[in-house]
This record gives sequence, C-alpha cells and structure tokens, in this order.
Amino acid sequence: MQVGVIVAGVLASGVWHKMAIGDNIRLPYPVMFLYGYGVWGLFIPLIWILCTMLIGNHPHTSDWFKILMLWSGVLLILALAEFVLFANISPLLSITFTLSGND
Repeated sequence: MQVGVIVAGVLASGVWHKMAIGDNIRLPYPVMFLYGYGVWGLFIPLIWILCTMLIGNHPHTSDWFKILMLWSGVLLILALAEFVLFANISPLLSITFTLSGND
C-alpha cells in the first residue's frame, strides 16, 4: 500500500505539472518536489520492509516489538498519504486571481 500511495502521488503531481506547463502556472513547492524526486520516495517502503524482515525474523524478537513494527508501517503509510494529499491539493488552494485595469 505504501508503494501505491507514492505512485499515485507521483502520477497526480505529473498531471498537475502537465497542466501547469500549458497554462504557464507556477506550482507550489510540494508538487514540484513530488514531481522531481518522487521516485526516490520508493526507497522509504523498501527500507521499512528490509528492517521489518531482518528484525522480525530474528528468533529473539518479542511480540511487543513485532506489534511496534506493524504500527510503524501504519504510521508510515498515513504520513505518506498525508504528504501526497497535501502536495496534490495545494495547487487548488493556491490559485490567485489578478484583476488588471487593462481589460
């Protein structure tokens, strides 16, 4: 699920970028960060899975620590989803209208 959230966020920021290029609009920084470096975000779930597999398969790992690893994954997906939603909703909130007297 973590990878799906990252992929959906990168694709959505790509749509924003495509629309902004055509209309010459300046996008907020979170969208540009996600568009430019979003693929590197795939290392976040990879590192979490690697740590979980190494620690979870150890025979002396307690049940409490296994539960902690599970909830850290849930918190990680919530944090990723929050950032992706913020990044892709922020262009809607930052639209500014200008009134020129030359119309």
